[in-house]
This record gives sequence, C-alpha cells and structure tokens, in this order.
Amino acid sequence: MSKLIPNKNWLTYDNKPVLREKCKLVDVNHLEKEDFEMMDKMIAYIDATYEDKAKKYRIVPGIAIAANQLGIAKQVAYIHFDEGEQEHKYMLMNPKIISTSITKTYVPHGEGCLSVLDEHEGVSIRYKTVKVKAYDYLTKKDIVINADGLLAICLQHEIDHLNGYLFYDRISDNLNNAIPYKSKE
Repeated sequence: MSKLIPNKNWLTYDNKPVLREKCKLVDVNHLEKEDFEMMDKMIAYIDATYEDKAKKYRIVPGIAIAANQLGIAKQVAYIHFDEGEQEHKYMLMNPKIISTSITKTYVPHGEGCLSVLDEHEGVSIRYKTVKVKAYDYLTKKDIVINADGLLAICLQHEIDHLNGYLFYDRISDNLNNAIPYKSKE
C-alpha cells in the first residue's frame, strides 16, 4: 500500500446518510481497486495520528476509522493505537461481536469521533470486554480478538459505525453500575 498524505476532506460527517446505513459485507477473496484505495486512505489517516503527525497534516487525530467515514458503505475498520505497552493494529473486515461481558464501562470524558463535529454531552455505555471475530487484512487471517479496556471500547465504536450507529446514540444518563474506563498508561 502506498503512503498517502492524509486529508481531512476525505471524511464524511454525521449529516450524511452513508453513516446511518448498515454497511455491506466484503468478499475478502475478491477485493477491488476501490477497496485498496480505501484502505490506503484509512491507514494514512490513522497512522498520521499514531506517528504524532496529525497537527502537521491539519487533521483531527483519531485511533480508528470505519469505511463509511470515508463515504464507502463496506464492513471495514482500521484500528491503530498503543494501550500501555500493547500496540493494537488491525484492518478488520466483516467484524462481528460474538460475546460480551455483563459489566459495562464508559469513557469518563465522553467519546469522540472523526465524523462528528458537534459536541455531545454525556457518556456512551459500552461493554467492558468483548470478543470480536473478523478477517484481518494485515495478517490475511480470520481472527478472534478478546478485548478489554480502550480496545474493547474502540471495537464497539467502529462496529457501531458499520451498523449505522454513532457514539451519541449510546449516550445515557443511567450508568447502571457501569465502571469508568481507566487508561493503562
């Protein structure tokens, strides 16, 4: 994949219908030119943040992006960030949550999103742990991710995108014994 310069104009915002559509499954054995171009953009955008270059490129920093945030309604999400000593890097195709914890969590200062410009007060309630099944294009394998912490929250956020939901759809005043997420750093 080529090294593109990330551009904020690639992003689609929450006033566009594509962000409310359920994205189409991807045939991982028959990817098209459009798919590779899309993945190149996803990597360029998120890796600019990972490499601490968001300010240089004048983009909003992010740790993950879904294909529909680029206006393409396909089941693909790219995640790349460090959590403590662990690097998380995946190009997930057709991700699906296959199990969750009973315990819930939330980010105390609220979630953010590359596709949402307006402020939304409150916290999005998420499962503390999730198990996700997907095809990881980076390793060319079907994988199962057992996630907790920020990775679990991030996976739920991105899979919500692929199903037509935004973080503010999950905002609730009722924390129902949810525990606040605490950074591992």
